[in-house]
Amino acid sequence: MGGRSFRRYIARYRKEGEAGLLNDILCESFERTVNKDNTVSFEERKLQIPSDKYRHHYVKAKVNIKRHIDDSLTLFHRPRKLAAFPAITTEEAKVAEQPMVMKMP
Repeated sequence: MGGRSFRRYIARYRKEGEAGLLNDILCESFERTVNKDNTVSFEERKLQIPSDKYRHHYVKAKVNIKRHIDDSLTLFHRPRKLAAFPAITTEEAKVAEQPMVMKMP
């Protein structure tokens, strides 16, 4: 690694402070392949990947999912951050477990 790029990483971590650095270190990392509908399945959740200026879709691409201490998720494709998802609260989990019933008029 050249001296110039090393300085860039040091500057980034100094801006984020210790909390940001610890959040990156103390997390679990998982690799997934993107589905044909541009989503990633992770622990009974479907995570939608938004399009960005680099790619319109990430179908069949390998992505990394990082689960942080607070159970929030961050999606990466190589070093690029694609999306961040908040942790599911207990109320949201209860709603997701209930079967959907459609009423006929």
